[in-house]
Amino acid sequence: MDDLQSQIDSASRSIFTDSYSMSVGEVMSMYRDKEIDVHPEFQRAFRWEIDQKSSLIESILLGIPMPPIFIFHRKDGIWDVIDGQQRLSTIFQFAGIYRDEDGNIQDKIQLVKTKFLPALEGIVWEDDNPDKYQLTASQRLLIKRAKIDIKLLKATSDANAKYDLFQRLNSGGSHLTPQEVRTCLVIMEDRSFYEKLHSMSQNEDFRATLPLTERALSEQEDLEFVIRFIVARHCSTDSLPSSLHEHLDNSIISLIRDNAFSIDNEICIFNRTFKLLNNLFGGDCFKRYSHQKQQFEGATTISAFEAMAPAVSKRIDYYEALPEDEFKRKVIEMHNHPNYTQAAARRSTDRFRALIAIGEEVFNVN
Repeated sequence: MDDLQSQIDSASRSIFTDSYSMSVGEVMSMYRDKEIDVHPEFQRAFRWEIDQKSSLIESILLGIPMPPIFIFHRKDGIWDVIDGQQRLSTIFQFAGIYRDEDGNIQDKIQLVKTKFLPALEGIVWEDDNPDKYQLTASQRLLIKRAKIDIKLLKATSDANAKYDLFQRLNSGGSHLTPQEVRTCLVIMEDRSFYEKLHSMSQNEDFRATLPLTERALSEQEDLEFVIRFIVARHCSTDSLPSSLHEHLDNSIISLIRDNAFSIDNEICIFNRTFKLLNNLFGGDCFKRYSHQKQQFEGATTISAFEAMAPAVSKRIDYYEALPEDEFKRKVIEMHNHPNYTQAAARRSTDRFRALIAIGEEVFNVN
């Protein structure tokens, strides 16, 4: 019990929080003055439809309290929204003040009917045309005077506190996939790094070797494969956490912060690796190998990707010069490895560790 209490006391001292109750109008004013960052680039992950946005405005008009907004108070004084981006951006867009990633004001949204306020159908915040269906001045004031509870995480908190909080609030039961949460974490750490990861996911050779469904692409699985590739190449698997997604989260943030890591060099290796794999295998690259039929078949497997792509990339000079038939024999050798099938069936962290080890063994050139 003493150990537990000491851990509670230590962790509590590393996180400093405060609470505020602010009006929507005050928050809107801070946003106009660029004192709040709602991360518009997150909108690829936060997919609210117009009926959800309309329901939020309905709730405000009816006086239904919103869940608290969690904010990180950056050292430059800017409020960095950790949880509540979609709620705030909906309010800002409805009011006609929402800016996209490039700072351009977005078109106002036009609401649809809701359960309790069907008359919201077609309404806008305000319009110069008096004939346009719009809120009255008193209704706009009603929204501006509505209260929002703010939970503020201060800049003096532990350096990783905002990432931990974001993960806790947006994982498990959330509509976001683990990769969508990871994307937001990367953007919060370094937007330019994210943009380079995204460019890697658009590589034509990569996409040809890893045909994904539209749903998989919408949930950013292509970006997850890019991150798996990078993490497998650079991060130790000696002491993995119980969750592979936690390992991917922690590892990619660690690499962003590592001055010795070059994302530009990584892009070069990535492009060469997938050009080679696409030229040799195309869409069959990461499919299961049928020993009976002596051909690749079925769906793309993450196991083949984890065992092959990182290991080959580490020796790309050698494999680019290797005759095609010899390279293909290496790939078949991987599928024939006595531990491959068993490793592929393990839980995610054990599979990841085992397959990387198999890839290192099979594709080693020493």
